[in-house]
Amino acid sequence: MSSLPESIFNHSFRVYLYAKAFMSMPTPGEATLPTSPIEIGPTGLHALFTAWMLHDISIIDK
Repeated sequence: MSSLPESIFNHSFRVYLYAKAFMSMPTPGEATLPTSPIEIGPTGLHALFTAWMLHDISIIDK
């Protein structure tokens, strides 16, 4: 992560936090059902973090 520009790192981390929060929100009118069909667990959060931290990696100039 040290090779990411600070702005890209911050953006990616914010997107991860928003996605994590969104996945745990109840569906309107159905408070007992999650919004996402993906079960949130340690592996799910790890995969989500990795995907969002790397989602803009191709725009970095080397």
